Amino acid sequence: MNTFRWILVTPLALLAFAGGSLLGSVVVDLYGNQSAADIAAAFLACFCAPFVAGLVAPSRRTKTSRVVASILAVLAILGVVLTFVSIDGQPPDTSFLRRFVVPVAQLLGVLYATFLLPPFVVPGAKLEDLFRELAGLGSVVVMLGVLITLTGVLTRLFAGTWRLSSLGLAIALLGIATWLAPHAAVFLRMRRLRSDDSS
Repeated sequence: MNTFRWILVTPLALLAFAGGSLLGSVVVDLYGNQSAADIAAAFLACFCAPFVAGLVAPSRRTKTSRVVASILAVLAILGVVLTFVSIDGQPPDTSFLRRFVVPVAQLLGVLYATFLLPPFVVPGAKLEDLFRELAGLGSVVVMLGVLITLTGVLTRLFAGTWRLSSLGLAIALLGIATWLAPHAAVFLRMRRLRSDDSS
């Protein structure tokens, strides 16, 4: 049985990746925004693949998820490099969306899957473990956002645009929201307990 589940890891991870990408079409149908669809597809595909791989693996689930996540992260970085290279005489893709936003969305999907999986697969994990992972994830995302923002400030000297810095700030805000989410949940839980005690 375990051997069969190991065999299923790769095809199901690929299927999850494809399913996450297809969900981007839902964004187009709902909002008619192709850019938002590309970003959503990039994030969901790179979130679903390592998450499903970790769920399906019969053992070493966290490590399996991290292996898949690492492969996707390398491919995302390679995708950034390829946007600066001319292939078969074709000019490289210079759009900001393809060069920066989509790869960053892929990296975020990998990060969120890597941090959120353990509470679902570790025996005896509690809600507090999920909150702890969310807090750690938020800190990492904030640091990624700060790094991209500082890179954008440096590239402003050469590219003459603040778009990369704006992207970094948006990621930092996402990280702050992720970090605040478990703290807000704990605060609301404590407030509910106090109201129940007082009543």
